[in-house]
Amino acid sequence: MKILLELKSNYNKIRNRDFYFVTEGTNRVDIVYRRKFWGEIFLCCFILFLIAMIPVAIIFGSFGKNYINQDLLGFIFYPIIYLSLIVINCLLFTYLTSLLYYLIPVYVMCRLPNFQSDIAMFFFIVVVIYIIFTISLPMYSLRKVTNSTLIFGVLISILSSIVLERELRLESISFLILTSYTIGSFIINLKLKLGENIAKEVYLEILNGYESMSDEKRYEKLRDCIFYGGDECENRIISNPNFYRFLKLQEENRRKDVKQIKAWWTLDIDIISWMKDKLIYIVKRII
Repeated sequence: MKILLELKSNYNKIRNRDFYFVTEGTNRVDIVYRRKFWGEIFLCCFILFLIAMIPVAIIFGSFGKNYINQDLLGFIFYPIIYLSLIVINCLLFTYLTSLLYYLIPVYVMCRLPNFQSDIAMFFFIVVVIYIIFTISLPMYSLRKVTNSTLIFGVLISILSSIVLERELRLESISFLILTSYTIGSFIINLKLKLGENIAKEVYLEILNGYESMSDEKRYEKLRDCIFYGGDECENRIISNPNFYRFLKLQEENRRKDVKQIKAWWTLDIDIISWMKDKLIYIVKRII
């Protein structure tokens, strides 16, 4: 029960963007807590699986396998297994986000042997995975994917086509992969467009009622405008000295209340952040 209450609490905090700090830059805290959340859900699925195994093991040990109903086993275990697979995918999406986006159609091809003769099923599975991908990731992660879609999408489709066409002796693979990327990009852009519309409404609220808002309300509106609107809204707000000072002061105080997580599964964020800082430093020295 304690685990479920903690899960609910973390879910609400993630939904309320309590771990998203504008002045942090790397979104490290938000990403780490999202990974922690999906990891805890997977742990709950694993515990459910073990609990469901107890009566099965007792029946099997006492009476033998003839007394175990196969349909009942499927009814009990298949939902847990499918839920676990979805959770694992959501957890993986928070790591190599852009790479996994490009590998989704390739993965479906490898798992669906007769995909060329059943193209409808192929695209159905691709659409479902891209919907899960889009729903499970925050706006800032999806923007990084769309910024690199054209170049990396073409490169990966070419490489995949060469490998798969040689191994499987199939044609039109590049067409299926590029079409999948188009579908995935369309689904992601729907969410981003919705976010931009929300950001416009929030920005108008800020302009029309900023002075009358409480500090809590001001901070939430400024943060949400950047979260939903992306770079354009961030540049507008950060370029305003009053907004930036207020955000910085608020987030310095709020970050003190957030437990900093240090674990092996946060190393990629720290390494990328370190490399980015070093690269910026070197470029500045060259200039």
